[in-house]
Amino acid sequence: MPKIKTKKKVTARELIDSYLDGKIEGGKYINEEDNFVVFSDYSGSKMCQVGKKTNPDELFGEVVIWEKIDENTKLDNLVMVCNWRECLDFFDYDDPISIKEIIRIEGEHAHTIKAFYILQDDMTMQLIWKDGEFVV
Repeated sequence: MPKIKTKKKVTARELIDSYLDGKIEGGKYINEEDNFVVFSDYSGSKMCQVGKKTNPDELFGEVVIWEKIDENTKLDNLVMVCNWRECLDFFDYDDPISIKEIIRIEGEHAHTIKAFYILQDDMTMQLIWKDGEFVV
């Protein structure tokens, strides 16, 4: 199943779960209150160190998480590229929507869909789907 990078605010508990599930990389994560969680690998074992004052439910800022996606995953900032009458048309979706839902909405025009991209915060686009299948 393909994976994409997303940025999310997560709790310390979610941060630890994400590390154990392989969704985030090791390293030191510090929140606004200067509390921290540190992850590392030692001889193939995953290690976690949590600061004394770190509460399991306190938030950590924008953390880059690798998430598995499929046609049913609702995605923010999705851009659809269609080939309509010898022209390329771009349509953007600001609200969360899935690729499967867009294909259903397009109905008889779904065959014109060529690609889907995710618009990143830095205004670059990440290609995730092309000619009927995921590419990430």
